[in-house]
Amino acid sequence: MNRRWVGWLAGGTLLALALAWQAPAWLAADLVARQSQGRLQLEQPQGTIWSGGGRLVVQTPKGPLALVEALAWRVDPLALLAARLVMTLEADAQPAGELHLWREGLEVKDLKLNLPASALTA
Repeated sequence: MNRRWVGWLAGGTLLALALAWQAPAWLAADLVARQSQGRLQLEQPQGTIWSGGGRLVVQTPKGPLALVEALAWRVDPLALLAARLVMTLEADAQPAGELHLWREGLEVKDLKLNLPASALTA
């Protein structure tokens, strides 16, 4: 390869990394909705997919029900080097646990959520 192509390739790679680093939280909201077939919604997403927040709502036959009014997450980028997604969660400004996702499965550690009683009947 000549120098021009190397320069374009390096520039394109840096641009792609910068765009991925600033990916908006609505992408996470879309992923939650698609993976739950619309049963869970992340409303009012803010921040990025790496560090953001929103309101977690479940769709019930009686209408939407807020599970967590203020959900916040933070992704550990170093864990991605080991092909593992590690996400620290906070619910209503309190530590709520961690999610670990990798090729073999999902592990939830120290999950603490206060659900409304109406969520049990939904």
